[in-house]
Amino acid sequence: KTDVYSNTWRENRLKAAYLHHENFERRDRAHALARAKGNFFRSEHVAIAWCLAQKYSAHVITATVNPDHLRSNIEALTLQLTSQDIEWLNSGNVISTKKRSKGTLPKVEISTKNRQQAHVR
Repeated sequence: KTDVYSNTWRENRLKAAYLHHENFERRDRAHALARAKGNFFRSEHVAIAWCLAQKYSAHVITATVNPDHLRSNIEALTLQLTSQDIEWLNSGNVISTKKRSKGTLPKVEISTKNRQQAHVR
């Protein structure tokens, strides 16, 4: 019988749900997009903006005990994601990035031999 209250069972379920290469690739895209949007933004800001940009009504709840983190999260509300940004975050598909200016998607090359290695320029 499985003990659903054991920490081992919970840890294994969480690892199976979240710790896989697709999620690591998504995290890397969030980091790259934050850098492309400017020095102020971080991947946490991209995550907040992504939640708020969904077509359904969403309420984003963040928690912190650090006042600086709270101010940063509030200021992150200024980050606006385009439909191209969202598509790239969701799937890794880059849409028309031939002309790159500040605030646009970075060029990403993913090796077909090992999709876990993405090179951002």
